[in-house]
Amino acid sequence: MQSTTKTWSLALLLVVMLLNLALFYPQFPFFKDSKYEPIYASRQEIDQNINGLKPARPLRKTGKIYTYNHFIFIGEENEGIHVIDNRNPSQPIQIGFIEIKGNKDIAIKNNMMYLDNQQDLIVYNLNNYTFVQRIENVFNSYYSSVDFLTAPDGIPVMIDYSKGIFIGWRKR
Repeated sequence: MQSTTKTWSLALLLVVMLLNLALFYPQFPFFKDSKYEPIYASRQEIDQNINGLKPARPLRKTGKIYTYNHFIFIGEENEGIHVIDNRNPSQPIQIGFIEIKGNKDIAIKNNMMYLDNQQDLIVYNLNNYTFVQRIENVFNSYYSSVDFLTAPDGIPVMIDYSKGIFIGWRKR
């Protein structure tokens, strides 16, 4: 009997706390709509742009930085990788961009670049800047069917992976 009373008391306390949060803290992110919506693409759409080194473009929302030989690789969140020739560190030269939608991470070994694009692993040859292989669903345990990601305005937004691969944000 005492255990049941404790359970109900804890449940009531939780309900009161959640109501308090909803009523007195309307700025709490889960009670707002984001000004952004997710953009999804199919694997086929992503693969159309994956091959070759594209012209260099301005750095915008950069992420991870990786050095290999005399190159610097700078991630552009959800877009791809900037390739920079750093033979002369006082004057680095931006030589191109590898477009990999949905990319966040990078690793390199033996002139092969390993990139994620959400749940898949992409292998890219740095000798001739070509797509080698896609290994599908490597990161599936991380990307469940539904997830919440933080939009650029700081509001959590539900991402539904059944709609495709999340590749970025679009203003509503």
